[in-house]
Amino acid sequence: MLDRRKEQRWPAYLGGTLCFNKRMSTADCVLRNTSPSGAKLALYNVPFVPDEFDLVIPQWHAEYRMRVKWRRNDQVGIEVVDGELSEHPTRLARARRLKRLERENKELRLRLSLSDLD
Repeated sequence: MLDRRKEQRWPAYLGGTLCFNKRMSTADCVLRNTSPSGAKLALYNVPFVPDEFDLVIPQWHAEYRMRVKWRRNDQVGIEVVDGELSEHPTRLARARRLKRLERENKELRLRLSLSDLD
């Protein structure tokens, strides 16, 4: 059998969550193998998977934007839209904290500028 893979894949057994529809819809999945540019997901009782979605992998503290490459029964092959799975991802908690701190910083600057007017 001809192997058409461009990159090596590694076996995995990680729980994940697909998030789509502006994070209003989610579906649980299991990553069955990974490569630097994508993965194979096993889905159970998931009737719909959009062409693009966010994949959250709690064990890695990571989130990726993914695109479906192929579909077969209860499995889906996906590729990373931007970046690679092998890169060190931004941890979700760190990204959320950074956003919160930026928002607080902006509010403090606004308060300082208003106090200068007094």
